[in-house]
Amino acid sequence: TRGEHLQFKLIDPIRADDGGGAPDDEDEAFIALRRSNSDAAPLRVLRDGPGQARVVRPTPAQLRVAELISQGWQVPVGALAEIDAALRVLGSHFQLASDVEAGHEVPASAVLRAELTPQHGGLLLSLVAAPFGDFGPRPLPGQGRERVTTVHQGVTLSTRRNLAAERDQAQVLLDALPALDGGASPWTIAEPDQALAVVEALQGLAPGIVTDWPKGKPFRVRPVAAGQVRLAVRSQQQWLVVDGQVTLDGGEVLKLEQLLEALAQNRSRYVALGDGEFLALGDTLRQQLADLQTLAQPGGKAGAAPRLSPLAALAW
Repeated sequence: TRGEHLQFKLIDPIRADDGGGAPDDEDEAFIALRRSNSDAAPLRVLRDGPGQARVVRPTPAQLRVAELISQGWQVPVGALAEIDAALRVLGSHFQLASDVEAGHEVPASAVLRAELTPQHGGLLLSLVAAPFGDFGPRPLPGQGRERVTTVHQGVTLSTRRNLAAERDQAQVLLDALPALDGGASPWTIAEPDQALAVVEALQGLAPGIVTDWPKGKPFRVRPVAAGQVRLAVRSQQQWLVVDGQVTLDGGEVLKLEQLLEALAQNRSRYVALGDGEFLALGDTLRQQLADLQTLAQPGGKAGAAPRLSPLAALAW
């Protein structure tokens, strides 16, 4: 607000002359990109942080609003109907933030969202706040304005974020995922096993942090411990045959020989089931299965249960 008026301001400059000169810490590559754009250009390069930028294509409506704001657009604080109408229009084209209460006040959601995008066998992880839940702006946790506004189903909503709580919750993620090395969101996890470890760890951080997959097919990691495996040993001529099955968390049953076959194709503790699903083997179970693979002799036919000599059975 400015005096008795509510003044509108663009946080991200979308016109060539919005926002003045370059920050002192802009790198040369970003300055070159920014200067290559003019008002006639269809794209804008906006800086998000050190080494990070995004390219946006302003719509004609956004450019018209930018022109109006550049001329000092203000609305009297008491003109509630006019303010509400303006916010509903702006909410269709911009993410809104406000220093004053505007619209219907709702409590802010404290749940953070881990947005995951598959990327060349790995993942891109972005941690964001979602003060309005499943809709509305998604700022970085603990950063930006405390009061935010959005328009949902034609209704203007306003809320006040708890920035300190968001920062605390973000630290929970960093503590649970030391591979992120304490850097800033977003993170690129290039190694497939490390990406699956991130998905597995995130599943244990709910309800404070929940996982979203805005793009691409989601991964699902299902932990399996030794207690979920049932084994039975029977004699067959000079052999001991090991029959077994694994009961998964959804009630599905996987035969031991299927698990061993999948494990033989990938020595990782993550066993692919197909369709984006993986089993995460506990360390004890993984070692037991690896020992069984080493000691077992091929069965009489494809897909047969593993068999051991009496001496190998003693070693297992």
